[in-house]
Amino acid sequence: MNKYYDDWHATTLDTVILSCEKADNGYWITTEESNFYVKGGGMDSDKGTLNGFEVLDVRMTSDGHIAHLIQEPQTGNAHLEVDLYDREMRCEIHSAQHLVCGYINKKYHAKTIAFFNDDTEEGAEMGFTDLNEEILAEIENTCNAYIAEDLPLEILYPTREEAMRYAPEEKLEHDELRAVKIGDIDYNMCACVHVPSLRYLGMVKMTHFEKTTRGYKIFFVCGKQLNNLFERQNRLLRNLGKHFSTHPLEIDKSVTHLEEENRAHLSQIKHLEEEKCDHLADKYLRDPRGIIAEEFVNLDNAVFSKLAAILTSGGKTVLFLSREGKGARFIFAKPKDAPADLTGILKKVKEITEVRGGGAPFRMQGSIPSCPDNVIALLKEFED
Repeated sequence: MNKYYDDWHATTLDTVILSCEKADNGYWITTEESNFYVKGGGMDSDKGTLNGFEVLDVRMTSDGHIAHLIQEPQTGNAHLEVDLYDREMRCEIHSAQHLVCGYINKKYHAKTIAFFNDDTEEGAEMGFTDLNEEILAEIENTCNAYIAEDLPLEILYPTREEAMRYAPEEKLEHDELRAVKIGDIDYNMCACVHVPSLRYLGMVKMTHFEKTTRGYKIFFVCGKQLNNLFERQNRLLRNLGKHFSTHPLEIDKSVTHLEEENRAHLSQIKHLEEEKCDHLADKYLRDPRGIIAEEFVNLDNAVFSKLAAILTSGGKTVLFLSREGKGARFIFAKPKDAPADLTGILKKVKEITEVRGGGAPFRMQGSIPSCPDNVIALLKEFED
């Protein structure tokens, strides 16, 4: 058990280098001792430097030492420095997870299923059968009351018999046991680094929750992470306020106005597309050709499909292409009593280019990823 993990501010250490192993992306430097935390137990690895070089990754070796990945080879002595700000933030996050989950275990008897965290928020998946905003608010208020009490987080090394009073047997299969205790709220076997007491969390803010197949995920932020999130969101709101020329707290009104304008524009576009479809249908229904081969450019998909349906209902066979960049969409359709062989026509097209799609003998559609100019010329050959 790494005793350096007992003190979250044990961030500098001078030790001896045991080996230097070449890797594809640098060198693995194994040291006699290390204060770097190795990812595990729901907590990410420490960041920092070894002899001034950035530590890109850390791992546990087979003999129980810690290896540090850096860009340059090193021998002799090693000076290790853990990034204090990053260490503090990760400790706050993990200790808050112990507080929140411990309270939920105690009050609601909801089992902790998993921890998770990222740059913006943290959380846990809990075995709730039901969860709502009222319960979430109660959890937040009670946890912040515990933070105000500044309860200590005690690091304990219990005997197996002592640990069995609080922890399930499957968590006690280790040569040395280490537990983290928060008053009568939480007692958990844990090898992670923690804050000394709850006041370092500042406060816990529940953000939202979502249903899962195993229970509910609850999301929250605390300490430095909460400050960082506030600053990022506040900066975003100020920038959006400038973009919309409005106060940040009035952005929702500007967005609602844009949504209303967008709906009006979409309605207008739909009306114009319907007019276009009616115009094209009238044009081709008056056309004396029984088979009509035509090429369009970026014709709306709804218009494309509806136009073909109207014309086939009117007795026309259509061989339509709608170009989109280098490719094209196609619809080949006919009345059921029309003599055109759409299967044969599609086969001819496949002889000169790649085609994706197909369909029934009376209607075929799909796409041509790279549509050469001679496709429409080929289709024109089938007109009468």
